Amino acid sequence: MGCSSTEPPTPADTDGSAPASSQTPAPWPPPEADRSEQENEKFSARQLQTVEKDLPDLARSMGAKTIYTLREETCQLTAGPLQRPRLTRIKGIVEVDVRDEEVARKVGASVRTQAERQGWITRPEEDWGSGAGPAFYQGYHPDLELTLTLTYRDDGERPRTILHATGQCLEMPKGHLMTVSRLDRRAIVHADGDGVDTHQVPDAQQGPVPLPESTQTPAPTGPEGVTAEEPHDPDAPTPSPTSTKGFLDDAVRRP
Repeated sequence: MGCSSTEPPTPADTDGSAPASSQTPAPWPPPEADRSEQENEKFSARQLQTVEKDLPDLARSMGAKTIYTLREETCQLTAGPLQRPRLTRIKGIVEVDVRDEEVARKVGASVRTQAERQGWITRPEEDWGSGAGPAFYQGYHPDLELTLTLTYRDDGERPRTILHATGQCLEMPKGHLMTVSRLDRRAIVHADGDGVDTHQVPDAQQGPVPLPESTQTPAPTGPEGVTAEEPHDPDAPTPSPTSTKGFLDDAVRRP
């Protein structure tokens, strides 16, 4: 049980790994299976584990050196503290500054190559559309109900590309504890519903956190013309991306 995510914006309603003429269009985002709240809790953990494993090298393919967001977040910000963890989704965000739209398109091509190498299915380009900005890549993991969307934004001062890895909102059982990856720049401290920093993940580093070692040789790289934020401590060690030890076992109550 759950509800559909509305972020990042995706105006098209269909999706597929081949042109519509050769394959029946699939729903976008991937449809949610019928699960109990307890099953959703385990499914959400699998989603976060997958995004933790894939996002660092996707970030590298953009030319990024750190991850902005990688956590479970509430889908009902206006609800009371005890209700916010009852409806959550997985969210990962990476962004880099780019020289111009041409570079942004090259970032999109690089992300596409990396995502397909990792097993993500690319959505037909004619369905990518635009929301807050033009989309230069969209992909999905139908079995895990996850989507990837790379958008380009230019406010006249800071052209940039932003990658969202997103799950749909899932209903969780009473007493559910939301989780956060130590690769999230704010894993070291979390704000409660009133904006007060009260929750801390043990052994988390001061963010932005350096990326773990790549799972590939050679490691993916981004195109020229990208400017990436530097980690707070570039020499700080990070856990292996192939193990959830140190990530998912640090469940943090974030009302």
